[in-house]
Amino acid sequence: MDPFIPVKAELEKYLPGVELSVDTPKKEDGIWWMDVRLQGKAAVIQWNPILRKYGVSWQDLSAFTHQPEEVFNDPMSTVERVLDIFKGWV
Repeated sequence: MDPFIPVKAELEKYLPGVELSVDTPKKEDGIWWMDVRLQGKAAVIQWNPILRKYGVSWQDLSAFTHQPEEVFNDPMSTVERVLDIFKGWV
């Protein structure tokens, strides 16, 4: 099951025009990635199925394997943080 379904729905609701792109893992227990882009700005959300946590990155997106800047236990906290990040850029 796609762990980003609730995240995508909320981001599309609150960030009109947002572009979302999901990369699924090759292994069942691999990390999922979602790129979030809007008006030239970008963030990345990770889902770690082993830890059952979401991670958010927005500062140095060139380091593909780096750890997220912040970690969240649930999709709604993740969405709230991503919304705050994008609102801070506007």
